[in-house]
Amino acid sequence: MPATKSAPRAGGTVKWEELDGEARYRIIEMALDGHMKMKDIREAFGVSRQTLSRAMETVRKAAAAALEPKTPGRKPTPVSEVQRKELEGQRADAEKDRDKWKTRYEVTRTLLDLYLKYDREVAPQEEKKRQPEKKEPGATAGSGESSTGTPSSTDGEAT
Repeated sequence: MPATKSAPRAGGTVKWEELDGEARYRIIEMALDGHMKMKDIREAFGVSRQTLSRAMETVRKAAAAALEPKTPGRKPTPVSEVQRKELEGQRADAEKDRDKWKTRYEVTRTLLDLYLKYDREVAPQEEKKRQPEKKEPGATAGSGESSTGTPSSTDGEAT
C-alpha cells in the first residue's frame, strides 16, 4: 500500500490529495511503464485525467532536468551580508593598491625606456667624443706623419 500523509480511509482506497510525493511518483511510474492503465489509476485514486497528465509531464521534465550536465564540484556556500561587505571593502582596498602600484610601474618603465634609449643613442656618441684618437704604433708626435701614414704639412700648404 502506498504511503500517505494521513491514515487511509475506511474503504481502503486512498485519494490522490492524501498521497505524499514519493507515493505519487510510484503511481506515475506505473502509468509510464504500462503496469496500470491511466483509466484504472484515475478510478483507484480519484484523480482527474488532467491532473494525472500534468503530474506525468512534471515527472518527465524533472527527469530530463536531473540528467542535464551540471558544473562539477560543490555549490558555493552563501556569504552572509557582513562577510559580503567586508569582502567588498577588501576589494576596494586592493583596487586602490593596484592603481598605486600600476602608476609606479608605469613611471619606472618609462624612466627605464628613456634610460635605454639614451644609452643606445646619446651615450655612444658622447663616449666617442671623450676617447682620444688612437695612434698607430711607431708614430711619434713630432714625426710629421698623420695617423694615416702620409706626411702632413705644418705650414698649412698642400704638397
